[in-house]
Amino acid sequence: MSAAPALGLLSALLFGAATPAGKMLLGDFTPFQLAGLLYLGAAADVAPVAVLYRSTTPRLDRANRMRLALAVVSGGIVGPVLLLCGLRFTTAGSVSLLLNVEMAATALLGVALFREHLGHRGWLGVAGVVVAGSVLARESGWPGAVASLFVAGACVCWAFDNNLTALIAGMSPSRTTFWKGSESH
Repeated sequence: MSAAPALGLLSALLFGAATPAGKMLLGDFTPFQLAGLLYLGAAADVAPVAVLYRSTTPRLDRANRMRLALAVVSGGIVGPVLLLCGLRFTTAGSVSLLLNVEMAATALLGVALFREHLGHRGWLGVAGVVVAGSVLARESGWPGAVASLFVAGACVCWAFDNNLTALIAGMSPSRTTFWKGSESH
């Protein structure tokens, strides 16, 4: 039996726990410190796999190095800091729900900048996420609106990261995570 389903469930559980845990840790750390620690932890977690498969990763050309650098800055530095700044203004539950904006932002950037195709069902999904995010922001008043802007900014950063890393030829997700974590602290 494959361990993949169990690992997928564990990943989902840890991802779901990250926002409430981040909210608690913001009492002791600044958003910059905590973002660095989170990505450093991610790099340490995937380091064994990244190192193991390092020899099978082809050398990156200039275009792919630039994509990786932009992904590190947007997804490994700016995005986490924006998320944690937003988390200071509202509840972890609201922020967790607002993180769905990343899907919409990834799809929209893929269409706008990378010539991806999005069918009518995809457009409906994007619209639903945007409407739901707007409702969440409105329900929390001014602090919720500020938090929503920070979280939406983080989601746009991760959307750039998602689209850029998808274009990097020959680099596994564990290697890109390793680079984001080791370069962003």
